[in-house]
Order: sequence, then C-alpha cells, then structure tokens
Amino acid sequence: MKPRRGHRAPYLHAACKSAERYERNSVPFGHVNVRRGENESRFRDVNEALERRSLRAPSSDLTFEILCECDEETCTEAITVSYFAYESVRDAPTMFIVAPGHADPEIERVVSTTADYDVVEKRGDAALSALVNDPRA
Repeated sequence: MKPRRGHRAPYLHAACKSAERYERNSVPFGHVNVRRGENESRFRDVNEALERRSLRAPSSDLTFEILCECDEETCTEAITVSYFAYESVRDAPTMFIVAPGHADPEIERVVSTTADYDVVEKRGDAALSALVNDPRA
C-alpha cells in the first residue's frame, strides 16, 4: 500500500528524523559526503571480519589489527586496537577508528585520541550513511 501523498512510509520516518537531527550540526549535505560515509562503512565491514577471524585464535594481549576507517579510499594503514576499545567504539554506529591525522573535519569530529589512533564521530550525510550501513543494525 502506498503512503498517502505528503506522508512518509513508517520505515522512512526514523531515517528522516535522523537526517533532521544531524542536519542541525551545520555539516554540508551532499552526495560527496554520502560517498565518504560509505567508504568508511566499507572499511568497518572489513574490520568486522578481521575481528571475527582474530577471535578464533586471540592474541595474548587481546589486541588485533584493523584497517584505518578514514574516508580515503586508498588508505591501508593498519591500526592495533584492543577488543575492548574496538567494541566500545562499535557501540555507536556513527563512531569510527582512524589513524592519527586522518580525520576529515568536514564530516566528522575527533572525540578521543590515543597514541595509535583517533576515534571520530560522523556528522551530516556521512553519519546518516553510517547508520544505514551499520552491519550490526
């Protein structure tokens, strides 16, 4: 059944509300920022697989290597992270782990920093893309 004119389908209502919330962060919206968010989501998908594989034979220090989750398509920088830190970041679908200096201030803000990586939070279209593409949702 098609929604009446001027009404949103129920599944779109939540996505539109999320977009409105992120729009207030004054981040430019556009297809380029969606693409950046999708790039980062692809790296997150790879890192999810790396975590599953490493859990089969965990290291003694309970760390594993992931790929930088920045928006640069050609970045292949490896980051060593603990399982606990990775899971803490993954609790929020708009949070990502990037190598130091790889944050893109146009679409994300750095929320914490370690010697090995930064944790960033997506804003605007990149955040909406991260929410839609979250493999754990």
